[in-house]
Amino acid sequence: MKDKQEIILSYIRDGKSQRQISRETGIDRKVIRKYIKKYEEKRRDLINEGKIDGNTNIQEIIDDIVEKPKYNIENRHKKINRANNYLYKVCKKLNNT
Repeated sequence: MKDKQEIILSYIRDGKSQRQISRETGIDRKVIRKYIKKYEEKRRDLINEGKIDGNTNIQEIIDDIVEKPKYNIENRHKKINRANNYLYKVCKKLNNT
């Protein structure tokens, strides 16, 4: 996560190009483009919602982007349950034939 923050800061604060950041960090340019795009989308959304103005400290936005993603796992089914259901159906078919 630290790399993502450094990439965004290098681009914004230091004015480095994506290619230059790629050469310095060894991270693929497409990944760098993805990080920067996500930052710019988040910033634009916050400006549109009126939560920040164009001069707001970028650190808040970067911190939001860098934090670990939150996943909703309530609707996930364990693989073992699917496997058990499959085996149950197969056994049931075998017993019926």
